[in-house]
Amino acid sequence: MKRFSCVCLALALVAALGISPAVAAASELEEADVKTVAEEYLSSRMRKIYLYEDSGLSNEPQTLLEVAQAPHLAAANGQISEDAAVLSVASQQALASFAEDNEPELMASMERQEVSLNDMMRDLQCMEDMTAYKSHVYETQGFAYSYFDAQYHFDDVVIDGDYATAVVYEELNYQYDDCDEPSFELGEYNLVLVKLDGDWVVADVASDDVAFMGYYQTGYNLSAEIAAYDRAMSEAQSSPAQAPVAPTLEEIPEENLLTAAANDIYYNKQSAANYALTYTSSDDDGSATPSFRNTRFHWFGKDCMNFCSQAVWAGFGGSNSWADIPAKNGMDTSGSATWWCTNTTGTDSWASCSSFRTYLDDVSSDSIGIVCARDSISGGTNTLPFTASELVGAVLHVEGYVNNVATAKAHAVFVTSASGNTRDTVMVCSYNRCRKNVKLSSVCSVGGSTKAVEIMIPRSFKGGKPNLFVCGSVLNVINSQGTSRSLAGYSNVTASLSMTLLKPDGSTAKTWPATTGTSISGTYNNWNASGEWILKVTATTSAGATKTWYGTIRVVLK
Repeated sequence: MKRFSCVCLALALVAALGISPAVAAASELEEADVKTVAEEYLSSRMRKIYLYEDSGLSNEPQTLLEVAQAPHLAAANGQISEDAAVLSVASQQALASFAEDNEPELMASMERQEVSLNDMMRDLQCMEDMTAYKSHVYETQGFAYSYFDAQYHFDDVVIDGDYATAVVYEELNYQYDDCDEPSFELGEYNLVLVKLDGDWVVADVASDDVAFMGYYQTGYNLSAEIAAYDRAMSEAQSSPAQAPVAPTLEEIPEENLLTAAANDIYYNKQSAANYALTYTSSDDDGSATPSFRNTRFHWFGKDCMNFCSQAVWAGFGGSNSWADIPAKNGMDTSGSATWWCTNTTGTDSWASCSSFRTYLDDVSSDSIGIVCARDSISGGTNTLPFTASELVGAVLHVEGYVNNVATAKAHAVFVTSASGNTRDTVMVCSYNRCRKNVKLSSVCSVGGSTKAVEIMIPRSFKGGKPNLFVCGSVLNVINSQGTSRSLAGYSNVTASLSMTLLKPDGSTAKTWPATTGTSISGTYNNWNASGEWILKVTATTSAGATKTWYGTIRVVLK
């Protein structure tokens, strides 16, 4: 009955708009065809990268690159050729105008004022080369999965005659066969399609993947990229294993010594890692496209370092509330170098890779700021100079892009676990695209100079501890209602401590009896609703000072 009512409502709406049911049905079929072609195009390339399947499958849709030969479409002066065999000049111009009119955000992100058919051909070729490169890297490293699932979500489809655009989100859920933690990726694609002889073909594609955005302008030198990777891997495998040599306290400059000062906050790397895992997991809010961000923070559009700064902040006891974040609590707001973000804005040092490194350099002369152990490796080096344990909670700067050109150390990822200290044994989370628990070598394999890695491991927030400092447990995502978890809250001074767990709807799940001391703990095992649960820890001193810390626990029931 419900489905019949929806159909009747749709027909009534169609009639009210003066659209015949036949026309509406044809439009729906056209949209379905566009979605089918777009999904098959993306799926075939995904299967080649991750599953090493031949991309030349019989049902793979053609692209304009395959249909038309690029040399025949460009005149010697770079203008569109008059003798294009597939699209007339008028059709080429109409396609370009359609893309420009319907993809303004994409045009801005790719720094284009206009687009030509030749631009589209280069984008398609870049996607083919990226697919071939990644497939080679993944297969030679032996990535295998205990399960693998891909879903495609369409955010927007626009059709105008023989032209169409589609915004597609590719959701990948899988688990490496050598890892206990599941992995997740969410990538965004913008496609332009054109109908030729009654069939839709892909005319242009753009991806939010760094491996695409850093190369679409200049193009891949595919053979050179693969050769550099193969050469670096061969050298790494033939070289004797080297024990990691991490900087000791004595080797760190004197101004960065980790003293036992009462007002320093020491880094809780597991809390930082759990924050990163939490906010690269869907919050299961019912939206068609998985959402995962911490909406209490401002988002800049390019948010890899923003996300890593948030995780570092959580590792230093940041209170995840709508009041504490705008108030910049737990952040560096004083001295010559600052590092903070609210719900509306933030410093470059919080959101930019290069500015974060500059902050770490400059803050050494301040009485307040983050102290890190730091080192770097070249693009051809496979081993990171820290132990697996030390790497957990680290910020890594890897290959990214500046002005849409591949650039070393221009993209930030966050280490959540490591079984070793080679690129394939270090697991990271990141944004733009969203990646949860993926191998570092899948994001930044060995290769040329742009594959260099900067390692920054937070140690302390010197001078960052207030007179009354309160923090609590930051947990990884919970996927089962009956999971038992230990919860705890802490204060730096003796106080009356209370702890309350709130459900996503704001109701109280449990309150533990107040205790006097510097810690309070308890367990809970009835996570009966998906969404963000809130752990609330309040400390009140004998002098009447009080402070409350808030932490989120994301529950995604399977």
